[in-house]
Amino acid sequence: MSVIAHVLEAAGIATTSISLIRPHSEKMNTPRALWTTFELGRPFGLPNDPDFQREVLLESLRLLERVDGPVLVDFPKDAPVVEENDEEAGDWACPVSFEVPVIDDRSELVKAVEVEIRSLDPWYRMSLDNRGRTTFGLSGLEIADCIAVLTSLIETGTAPVAGRGRNGAETLRFAIEDIKTWYQEAATAKPGSPAARTLMNWFWRETAVAQLMEQVRLKTAESDDAAVRMAGERQLVPTAVSHA
Repeated sequence: MSVIAHVLEAAGIATTSISLIRPHSEKMNTPRALWTTFELGRPFGLPNDPDFQREVLLESLRLLERVDGPVLVDFPKDAPVVEENDEEAGDWACPVSFEVPVIDDRSELVKAVEVEIRSLDPWYRMSLDNRGRTTFGLSGLEIADCIAVLTSLIETGTAPVAGRGRNGAETLRFAIEDIKTWYQEAATAKPGSPAARTLMNWFWRETAVAQLMEQVRLKTAESDDAAVRMAGERQLVPTAVSHA
């Protein structure tokens, strides 16, 4: 999309676009882009929500008023989390049952996350075998190392750097995306595909790792690094499901 935008702009045609992966838009210097936190494949948020989708569309079109560039603006809202009834949820269930209460003790929370990963690992491997591919790996880290990025930030207040040419904020963002990807691929290893919001609600409301991410979000708010603060505010826990 960024390449097409550059071609059209060179021909004198103003463009605007939706960005779902902020680093890509930054590197491509997209002429005008509205970055959203929505899941891939849903640039305007949830389906059947015309009012919210119209809001996103209008915000994107307003960028056409900008003559400076490149312009990359953050959409200020997360997509609404819609509660599902039994019919919408269907028969899907995570292959591993988690009953995780709110855990305030950090060491106990980390242990709970480790248990989740051990429980889900066979299902992630089954998913990999069945699909023959994975989208996990953005960070270049193993899943345990991705978790270590979170715990390190909570303990030290500083996001570690992993990968050549990356800063702490990028390491944090990529680790977060990989964790979500790993969990979701493991949870969908069995036949049958859950609705996207079912999967999102499961991850953010029923797993220990989501509680760990909430602690990271709170810690990033105290950071002296503006990029880390932004990562915590805009790229961690959706506000609609935040525990805070």
